[in-house]
Amino acid sequence: MYYALGIFAFTSLLYWCYRKFRQAPYKPGMVRDEAAKNDGFDDASLHDTNKTSKDNKWMMPNNVELFFFPPLNASSNHSPILAIHGGPAIAPSQPWKIASDSDLANLYLYHARGCGHSTRIHRKFPSPGMWPGIKIIEQDLGIGAQVGDVERVRRRLGVEKMDLVGHSFGGLLATLYAAEFPEHVRSLTLLVPAAVLELPSKDGDLFSMVKDKLKERGNQEHVQEFEDFMKVYMDFGSLPKETDETLALRQAGFAKHYYRAVDTSNEKEPVDPKLIGGFACYATFLSMGMEHNWIPDLKERFSGTTFPVSIVHGAKDFLPESTSRNYETLFSTKDQVEFYTVEDGDHDLFDFPEVGEIVKKTTGRAI
Repeated sequence: MYYALGIFAFTSLLYWCYRKFRQAPYKPGMVRDEAAKNDGFDDASLHDTNKTSKDNKWMMPNNVELFFFPPLNASSNHSPILAIHGGPAIAPSQPWKIASDSDLANLYLYHARGCGHSTRIHRKFPSPGMWPGIKIIEQDLGIGAQVGDVERVRRRLGVEKMDLVGHSFGGLLATLYAAEFPEHVRSLTLLVPAAVLELPSKDGDLFSMVKDKLKERGNQEHVQEFEDFMKVYMDFGSLPKETDETLALRQAGFAKHYYRAVDTSNEKEPVDPKLIGGFACYATFLSMGMEHNWIPDLKERFSGTTFPVSIVHGAKDFLPESTSRNYETLFSTKDQVEFYTVEDGDHDLFDFPEVGEIVKKTTGRAI
């Protein structure tokens, strides 16, 4: 009898964990609710605009620092442009090329918490128990924490409204922030935003796209290597045994397969693991769960907004245009949104001068 009860309890625990993994912990509106309760959003350091360390880091609550590249062009005549990188948790090694445009003054590109030169909150798994540790990682490094950082940076800069530019996964974060705090957004520019508004995605997930493209390339060895790699990459049960560094190497490993799918001539590992946040990457996966649909909620939250929105897709991007078009449907007013296709553009659109012109137009800085 006790054996049967033990089996039942263990099975119930597994099912509970399975359901928890399927549900997305992040829900649009949760960060706004936290900010309304002043939960970590009214720290004195956020309002001290002179409190910036000499190594270009914004001081956040709980001893978290966010590294940023200082604007290449500064002006008192323009509000800040906050640039959010993608990955997730793959920090850029240098400022975006569009930041060199003299008309794009006050463009700040920062490293998200847990990656790059920003604070690595967890170097190892934070708890002996798997579920408590996963919960801690998601809360400290997941989507809610990252959206919260955008609001903290706004307060840190001491401005009422910001222009937001988000690339790839950063495009998702910029969208989620704009939905939660629309009154603090002057404009929104999304560069090939991540296709994760809904999971499972109707357009197919990135991993299956990579596999299909590798098959098209015709190198069966690469296909097999990718299949073997994905078994390790998606092994969330191994997280308690991993470190931030080992998980960063996993993410760098995926980048290798991704670039193989994009270009067979590129065999060099393109991402510096030292700039990748290992736990931060997996925290974002945990925040999304295995299934969610944020589209109806986002449509409702964007109803009545008037700030200009630009969505940009690269014609030579590995991802189909439909993944970017999905973001277009979030806004009910057609006059609010402009969709652009950069004919020579790939995924890294922030290096194209044409994109700089789009950002200037969207932010009202075009001559």
